[in-house]
Amino acid sequence: MQGNKYPIAGLVLTAIGVIATYDLSLPRGQRIIPASLGVLIFFGPALLISGLVVCGRHFAAESPRSFYRILLALGVLMVVLGAIPWIYTPYLTGDRPGGEAAGMLGTILFITVGLPGLFVTVIAIRGMRREP
Repeated sequence: MQGNKYPIAGLVLTAIGVIATYDLSLPRGQRIIPASLGVLIFFGPALLISGLVVCGRHFAAESPRSFYRILLALGVLMVVLGAIPWIYTPYLTGDRPGGEAAGMLGTILFITVGLPGLFVTVIAIRGMRREP
């Protein structure tokens, strides 16, 4: 497997993803990202994961096994975050725990983060078994 020659792109994507994801936890008056770029907040978690994968591909050029370890860690993190959204979704929506908005967001997170995380974890385990 050939790695990415420019890991700086991965680091930039990761930084933007971290800022956008952190911005989700702030009240509207204290947000870092201006309202005109509000759609960026929606894609924050995807940018974060994409940046980490690009960085991981760079390091995979040296050792494919280390890439699969990083992929396994990302997959497990995605499974955990997607499997227990009821813990943090009330804080994101401002709703009470068990409320309608928190429940809807929890379902979306389970489908878009938890289930793909399960597949990423399985891919990483299979890749680690194939590599020496």
